[in-house]
Amino acid sequence: MKITSRHFGVTRDGQEVTEYTLACSNVQVSVLNYGAIIRSIIVPDRNGKPVDIALGYDNLASYEEDSSTNFGALTGRFAGRIREARFPLNGEEVVLPPNSGRHHLHGPFRNKVLQASVCGGSLVLSGVSPAEEEGYPGDLSFSVTYTLSDDGILGMIYDADTTADTVVNLTNHSYFNLNGHASGTVLDQELQLGASHILENTDELLPTGEILSVAGTPFDFRRLAPISQGFPLQGEQMEFAGGYDHCFLLDEDAKIAAIAHSAKTGITMEVTTTQPAVVFYSGNFLMDHPFRGKGGCQYDAQHGFCLETQHAPDSPNMPAFPTTTLKAGEHYHEATLWKFLTLK
Repeated sequence: MKITSRHFGVTRDGQEVTEYTLACSNVQVSVLNYGAIIRSIIVPDRNGKPVDIALGYDNLASYEEDSSTNFGALTGRFAGRIREARFPLNGEEVVLPPNSGRHHLHGPFRNKVLQASVCGGSLVLSGVSPAEEEGYPGDLSFSVTYTLSDDGILGMIYDADTTADTVVNLTNHSYFNLNGHASGTVLDQELQLGASHILENTDELLPTGEILSVAGTPFDFRRLAPISQGFPLQGEQMEFAGGYDHCFLLDEDAKIAAIAHSAKTGITMEVTTTQPAVVFYSGNFLMDHPFRGKGGCQYDAQHGFCLETQHAPDSPNMPAFPTTTLKAGEHYHEATLWKFLTLK
């Protein structure tokens, strides 16, 4: 595996942005030190033709101006919605800026220019979120380490430390289209999830706290099934989100969190993780953004899907959920692996 770099642009406030390319024998992944964004993932199809399966942009200005899609970005401090943009911590109320209606979604990491270093074949991107940035307590030092093995496994290792008790929930927000990023709908692609249950959503896409079985519903991806099985929209849960935008709770015995497959290209993606859940999002709101994607293509609803390995949304307000509190002196460490292979 080798890592090369090139100048990608300059932010509006004058910071240099570099694109790093990790390449092995059959997979090539490009990452920006702006938001730790994965800009492209190039995998051969069954005929050996290279296919870019990650949605994104050709220029830095589009990433800066697009405030909603989070294409490829490191998402944090807290991936997912936090109800009413506030939560209790150590007997006090932490107040965040509402940025998704009345609620708080994801946080500021996608806009940060990070320090980059190449260490032993890995790309390490690191930064500091100062105390009270968007209301979060504690100076949070964080990093994401990208590795790419010769057998096509992209690793993302997340680490963080804090000077004061806070909440942390990090993930990557890449959108995939295994037919190629500019090929249109993903509804013909297949998905398998190691999850027998999902969290029920409100009409504002917040968990109610209820846990629902996937059996007999459009959410049953325990075996490989087409993403189209939920379309046209079936039932209240699908209608609330305009498609899939749900937290799938991984079974304790699930060896693989997710498998995605394109019969058209043969490209297959396997996901393993230390995290307890995967948020499967079917790109329902892509039609709302005005920016042209790579090569000038226009992305529309369901033209990409996300598999966000993380803790549950709104966990700080849900005592029954696994905690996302990181205490001062403790260390946050999570990992997710994406394996890319091509089936003949």
